[in-house]
Amino acid sequence: MAKFTMADLLNSQSKKTEERPAFEIRHIPIDKLKPSAKNQYGIRGIEELAANIEMLGLLHNLDVKEADEAGYYEIISGERRYQACKLLYESGNQDFKTLPCKVEALTENKAISELKLLYANAAARELTDYEKTYQAGRIKEILQALKKDGYKFQGRMREIVADMLDVSPAQMGRMESINKNLSPEFKEEFKAGNIGITTAYELSGQSEAEQAATLEAYKAEGAEALKKPKPPKVTPPAAAQPPKVTPTAPQPQPSGKPEQLEYKSHADALQALYSLADRLERQAPIGRGEMVRTIRAAARMLEKDENQVEWGEVSPEAERLYNNLKER
Repeated sequence: MAKFTMADLLNSQSKKTEERPAFEIRHIPIDKLKPSAKNQYGIRGIEELAANIEMLGLLHNLDVKEADEAGYYEIISGERRYQACKLLYESGNQDFKTLPCKVEALTENKAISELKLLYANAAARELTDYEKTYQAGRIKEILQALKKDGYKFQGRMREIVADMLDVSPAQMGRMESINKNLSPEFKEEFKAGNIGITTAYELSGQSEAEQAATLEAYKAEGAEALKKPKPPKVTPPAAAQPPKVTPTAPQPQPSGKPEQLEYKSHADALQALYSLADRLERQAPIGRGEMVRTIRAAARMLEKDENQVEWGEVSPEAERLYNNLKER
């Protein structure tokens, strides 16, 4: 999609049909011209420009508004040329007593006039990062006002302004943060060139209280105070969580039918009972001594009744004792 330009704005449709304002070229006394109060751009390289104008003449007219009640013409575009010509005139060069000016009708939309001022300054000089940031914020404010006044725009305002300034939306976002959040004191430092746009953007991410504290450190320590690493953010400890309970596999429940014991011989049955008694005696807690004594008594009984027990099975009494132990 094509980028939005100043020409698109001037050609856009308004809710009210208006004729394009007329203008005329006049030679206006230099002492009747005045800079615009809305011009926030620095005036640099005046001596060099004055030398060029003195040698080549004023090649481009100034753009001014119609005279106000006091008879002064506010400069829309061309303040550097005005300052250079004023320097020559005050130095005694009478050729610049009057200057050729394009006079805009008073009926022109004030917002459009200011946009022309912004664009003229942007086209005529190399802007500082502060001037670019100021320009981005002011153009957005003007476009929003024009939108309320009936001008139509397609797309998001941030992207429209970014297109008009030929910057990326991300750059526009950083400029918006500076315009909106940077403290007035740090904006002055930014304007003076004492801090760069990266530092200004980082400071704009601080709260008012943090910026105030940083400003005090900056006044005391200079630029080094801005290079100190930020203290790490302290994350509050998470609330204690109850210990996780790992579910255990379900244990098999007794089927209700006693398990059958089978031994190949009487001696095997006796050996099993004595071994079980020994294990219980070593491992069981207090209170199971009676069980140990019962097992051993059963073994002794089996020894006495050896002829009454058939091979391949255990006596009912021993089996009862065994199942009783398992259930416990």
